[in-house]
Amino acid sequence: MNWIDQIMSKYGARLAQHTVEIQITDTSGLYNLPDDTIIRDCHVLGVYVTANPDDDKLAPGGQTLISSKAMEQAYLTLKCNNLIVWNNVPFLYLQLHDTDRRIGPIDITGFTPNQSFVRIADPTEVTVGQRIIIHFLFEDRK
Repeated sequence: MNWIDQIMSKYGARLAQHTVEIQITDTSGLYNLPDDTIIRDCHVLGVYVTANPDDDKLAPGGQTLISSKAMEQAYLTLKCNNLIVWNNVPFLYLQLHDTDRRIGPIDITGFTPNQSFVRIADPTEVTVGQRIIIHFLFEDRK
């Protein structure tokens, strides 16, 4: 049984997915996740990002996603109450392709999205207005 089957079996209908959209507002290379009330303080079970191999994918609002070259240089840091629980995990590890359904398994409770961030090693690869999309699998306790 693979990992996604295991969590589906364990959490069933309580397993939920939420997408977070980060807007590129500058070329600093450091982009904070928004303070998203849906996933704040949740029990996060998995994280993935959508691959953009042909540089043609759009965010849900229609804006351009960061390029595949930028994704190759993107790293995710997640925090729970000022404690780093994932440090500089490469987007390449988290990319979801048509043929590769990789989801980064994680088991954190008390997730603090507004303390978490994405770092782009070479910020010249992103353009103001582009978007970063991160998907979270979490236990819906409502």
